[in-house]
Amino acid sequence: VRRSTGTSKRREAEAFEQRARSAAWRQIKLGERLTLWETAVERWKLEKATKRSLAKDEQILEWFGHEDRLKGVPIQQIDAHVIDRLRKLLLAEDRSRSTVNRYMEILRAMLKACVDWELLDAAPKVPMFRERLPTPPFLTSA
Repeated sequence: VRRSTGTSKRREAEAFEQRARSAAWRQIKLGERLTLWETAVERWKLEKATKRSLAKDEQILEWFGHEDRLKGVPIQQIDAHVIDRLRKLLLAEDRSRSTVNRYMEILRAMLKACVDWELLDAAPKVPMFRERLPTPPFLTSA
């Protein structure tokens, strides 16, 4: 496989080559599969291109893809602790519990899709806040 290292410095290029060789060895010999969050998001967008709410999904995925959240994180490292930290970040931004649930629904769907794509063996559990059911309207005689 040939690809550019994006640098003209020999030491950086050699370090890049060593990391690439190490990752390839782990994938071949140990069966490790490392897929970054961004790669999974791109595949999600391609497969869900006809979804009516894709624009909203992209907005939510963009929030998750921020530098201090899931940017550059292998999806195999997303576990209950990471999910809990993301929930706390959403609540710290003064988002309602139902909004946090909408964000977590997209994250859960993404992780389950990664299982379908055989990028993950199993999706971690994504807890949701309990929401009150709306009271049903009753017809009354006037």
